[in-house]
Amino acid sequence: MYNGNQRMKNIIIFLIFSCLLTACQNEKKQFVIEGKVSNNSKDYALFVQDTTGIGISNIIDTVNIDINGNFSIKNKPLKANSSLIFNEERPVRLTIPTTLDSSIKIVLDFSEPDLIKIKGEQASLIKFYLDQQNFWVTLYEEMSDKHPELAAGNNQTINFHKIQDTITNLRIKYLEKYFKNSKIINQEDFIISEKNSLIYSNLYYRMSGQKSDIVKRLKFYQKSDRNSSETLTYSDKVSFSDKSLFSNQYYREFINNVIMDVVRFENPDENLSSYELYLNKGMIIIDNWFKNPDLRKIQKIIFINHLISNAKAFRNPLKFSEFQKKIEKLKNSRYANENLPILEQKLRQLESLISKFSAGKKAPDFELESLKGKLYKSSDFENKLMFIDVWASWCGPCISSFPKWNKLIEDYSNSNEFVFLSVSMDKDKNKWISSIEKFNLKGLKLHVGSKEFDSEFAKSFDIKSLPNYIAIDGKGNIISVSSSFNDFQELVRNKLSEK
Repeated sequence: MYNGNQRMKNIIIFLIFSCLLTACQNEKKQFVIEGKVSNNSKDYALFVQDTTGIGISNIIDTVNIDINGNFSIKNKPLKANSSLIFNEERPVRLTIPTTLDSSIKIVLDFSEPDLIKIKGEQASLIKFYLDQQNFWVTLYEEMSDKHPELAAGNNQTINFHKIQDTITNLRIKYLEKYFKNSKIINQEDFIISEKNSLIYSNLYYRMSGQKSDIVKRLKFYQKSDRNSSETLTYSDKVSFSDKSLFSNQYYREFINNVIMDVVRFENPDENLSSYELYLNKGMIIIDNWFKNPDLRKIQKIIFINHLISNAKAFRNPLKFSEFQKKIEKLKNSRYANENLPILEQKLRQLESLISKFSAGKKAPDFELESLKGKLYKSSDFENKLMFIDVWASWCGPCISSFPKWNKLIEDYSNSNEFVFLSVSMDKDKNKWISSIEKFNLKGLKLHVGSKEFDSEFAKSFDIKSLPNYIAIDGKGNIISVSSSFNDFQELVRNKLSEK
């Protein structure tokens, strides 16, 4: 007799089997990338991937290229788009999308790098990045010829951003047309992901360098004028409920920067250099925007990482106990085991870094070349105060501080008790020289060499971003390391007034 218990057992077995079948169908396969490289100066390539899928930890694997130029990569499904890089000096960079789950073969001859061959069932997903880059360069050149403000990078004009919106729209159309007649595995997921990258990169760059009140023009911001004609294009498409967006670099950067801008806009009278202000207010903003508890916790992890990384890049002190408390509160979440140890490690590294370059610690020795090719050692400035401006021709904030830097030197040019060193991080020596001439830069002009951030000077002072301002006393001890010229200027004037 077929009783109710038996029926229930059968239903349960059927449901379990269905779930397992669905899981197997949805589970991505291991992919294989193999190929052959010729006329390459290196016997290896680099495979860079985000191990967390939310941008808080990247690893770089070395891919061996054998004596015949053959290489092979076998990898589990990616959590975020990754990069395969050949020849770092003049790199060929291939983006490997998360939607890749089949075998790919690559043939690359560095005597003709533009003729790279990519074969496989999903080859078009990788080829797209190369083709769209060529399309983007051509489009940008054409639009720059028509619109001088675009070529000048003048992002303070309304027309500049209308042009950028047009470019984004054209790039989305190119993406859709590229795959219009294709039927590739995971094609739709790929298109959605790339559209999101274009939309969120547009929003991210639209808000960069603007005053914090620009948040009022975001459609989703609770204090915005939703009927305003000045609402930012694409801001109506911002989502706080799609977990897949966390693997998108531009989405993370946009959301993190918007949170920072909202904190500045809503707290104008607070200390806006306080990381704790952004930490505490940012958590409240995330609670309001992300209604799903799991997504809310993921965004909090991402934002805390953003603040710690920012503080590390600029060597800014923060209250470590405050950050540790926020991390502790997240330890009950399902994402804690994988991600929170990474945050805690970064916090310890920051604490060590701040300690290493704190006032009174011995400054690293260095040797730098002048315009005339003369080598200067730090020991050459013994018993003198050293004030060092570390800059590059491509660094906007660096350039904007040059008038104040020159004025400082003019005001204190009559003393032999201190020295002003202008240290360029430009890889191209000609750009360094032309910038010196263009801005009439004062001080002893020195250069780190072609290795930029991999130079001994940059590594000794752990310089990973610009600008950097360093003050060293006559005994070779650190006075200050800062990213703020205003703080640096005040310190210089205070120190020199003591003389």
